[in-house]
Amino acid sequence: MRCLSQSKFRTLPVGGEGQGRRRDDTLSPLENRSKKDSDPIDLIRFALAQSVERRRLLQQQRHLQAILNDIPARRLLWEQACLPEGQAAKALIVDVMKCSRLIWRGGLVSAQVYEEALAKTWVWFLDKLPNYEPEKASFTTWFNNKLKWMILEEGRQVLPPLNKTELYGLIAHEPYAWENLLDEWVNLVRRDQQLMGCRMQGNLRLSCQVLLLEILAALQEVGEFSWEAISRREGLAIAQHQAIDQTVDPAVLKRFCRRRCFARFKELTSE
Repeated sequence: MRCLSQSKFRTLPVGGEGQGRRRDDTLSPLENRSKKDSDPIDLIRFALAQSVERRRLLQQQRHLQAILNDIPARRLLWEQACLPEGQAAKALIVDVMKCSRLIWRGGLVSAQVYEEALAKTWVWFLDKLPNYEPEKASFTTWFNNKLKWMILEEGRQVLPPLNKTELYGLIAHEPYAWENLLDEWVNLVRRDQQLMGCRMQGNLRLSCQVLLLEILAALQEVGEFSWEAISRREGLAIAQHQAIDQTVDPAVLKRFCRRRCFARFKELTSE
């Protein structure tokens, strides 16, 4: 869906404090304190018409979230922002998103990775805004989806050396995207012939595929893993046709995975 043409929509008036009043000169939605629920579209119209109403709106988190969750309201904002003279609406979209506190804050992501990914996501957002589809998701949902992928891209550049949660521990256990991402990784690992054929020297029954699937399973179950816990997982024992208490040295698993498995995994998820 592309931005609608200028001929079909009129830019809402933006200007002095006296502009934007209704003909009966009634109070604005935020001035009318007796009204519990203000119409999101009214809030937008007054915010675009009067700077004082804009400031008031940006201080009302409940109203901001209502706007973001209202399809007609975000369609109005999007249509206005797509006009050649729509800079005020575009700026309002950004401010509403930032003040709503709905932009993902990164969980356990390092500050350096998060800030770099956030800056790049804002550039992407403003560039791709004409492609936004108001009926499918809120501005913040659309933004957060891209932000998490940007974090992955930034994280790949600083991945080594790996620590306790070594497999892309850059993303917290936030169910919004984390679970879907893990499912996608599991499917990639299962289909990859290179991971299947890459086996540990001296233990040819143990492949990178088996080891990575156990790591991903641990991440799905508890959100992190340790090499000691991985060495005791039932799936590893079954793959090697051995008793569960006959574990592989965790240090050997770690060395094998870091030297052989993670390198291919990074290639696979970058394709």
